[in-house]
Amino acid sequence: MEQITDFGKFIGRFHPFVVHLPIGFITLALFLQVLSAFKKFVYVIPVLSLVWLLGFMSAVLAVVLGLLLASKGGYDDDLIYWHKWSGMLLTIFALVQYILIQIKLGYIKFSPLGFLYPVSLTILFGLLLFTGHQGGTLTHGQGYLVEYAPQFIQKMIPMPGNAFEITNIRSVDSADLFYDAIMPILRSKCISCHNKTKTKGQLILTTYEDILKGGKHGSIITPGSSTASELYKRITLPYDHKEFMPSDGKKPLSEDQIAVLEWWIDKQALQKGLIKDLQPDEIMVNILERFFGIQDDQIINTAPPPDYEVINQLVKSGYSIRNLYKGSNLLDVKYTNNSVHSTDLKSLIKLADQVIWLDLNNCKIADRDLELIASLAKLRKLNLSKNDISDLGVKQLLHLSHLEYLNLYDTNVSDSSVIMLAEMPGLKEIYLWQTQVNDSTIEKLKHQNKRIKFIYKAQ
Repeated sequence: MEQITDFGKFIGRFHPFVVHLPIGFITLALFLQVLSAFKKFVYVIPVLSLVWLLGFMSAVLAVVLGLLLASKGGYDDDLIYWHKWSGMLLTIFALVQYILIQIKLGYIKFSPLGFLYPVSLTILFGLLLFTGHQGGTLTHGQGYLVEYAPQFIQKMIPMPGNAFEITNIRSVDSADLFYDAIMPILRSKCISCHNKTKTKGQLILTTYEDILKGGKHGSIITPGSSTASELYKRITLPYDHKEFMPSDGKKPLSEDQIAVLEWWIDKQALQKGLIKDLQPDEIMVNILERFFGIQDDQIINTAPPPDYEVINQLVKSGYSIRNLYKGSNLLDVKYTNNSVHSTDLKSLIKLADQVIWLDLNNCKIADRDLELIASLAKLRKLNLSKNDISDLGVKQLLHLSHLEYLNLYDTNVSDSSVIMLAEMPGLKEIYLWQTQVNDSTIEKLKHQNKRIKFIYKAQ
């Protein structure tokens, strides 16, 4: 019996995919229905009959899958109730419309009252909007539709449970750590699955009290210790780990977002407190400035405009290139294909004055390529994870005097590399998960060098 239940839940997960079919068919049918009211478009009525039938049949399938999906729990009872019954009513009215069209075509002998057509259509249109809105709220949480709407629209449409507004931070010292940093991170990455309407794992992250309360597996925050906190463990696991969060292929937290969350937990996970009162060190101040987008005008103004022909060429080759800050010439570059070419890296060197963030994760970078990468003298962040590189190539990176962040996860580097890298004056954070570096070597370096944060094993 349990196997049947599990299979039903598996089938139910196709509901978000299938539900777009009745939405599309019914929307098309409503459009054709209005069109058929004009004499010159009466020829669409036979087609309309088929579309209503498809809308009804796909709605039946969506309802069945929706009921299976809802059986696993984790959703707000009131929202599920209204979404379920409005979906069923929508299905019934789609059938009603199909029958009315058959009467109009003469296939069914019946003379309905004339007002049934517009009344049925009006009810059906309202049900379509209501059911879709409820489904969107169940999937994405309250306020998803208007999250990025202009302020005047947000004021017109209240969003329950969201007491946090986006604040334009101009000074790190004046920001409240929980209000201005932690909640925006959770809103952007976590709350779509952990809110009062969708409580995945019985975990709600919309209020401070709920965050500390935790979920079905207990507390996710241990104030004063990020390494003992389940939330921090989940967001720092390898992407392909089954317990990595956020799940379901959602975009993971950035390094800066992880660092801010870690610092908040280590600072006792307070609900209130200005950042200046928590006495951040220089490394944390830099991270917070990047997080809040506080521009360093001196750095921005020293970078000349890039060669846009080179940028266009690299984009065609599979690179994603964006401005690091609005109005700056500094660039954040990421390679999105599977195998980088040395000719592209040579072109990238032409942007050496602008590129300060570079992501070359899992794209078959080799030791011979690192000499070219080391020519990007202004690099501050470099991701070389999941590439076949070794100590021989990594020593080329010692020339990057401005490098602050280096990700060598799942590479062939060993103790000699990390010992060399620890001497780099600007390095603040290095990822060494699944490398050949010995834990004892890193522990020794951690005691010798408090400036660098070494991430090398499950916390």
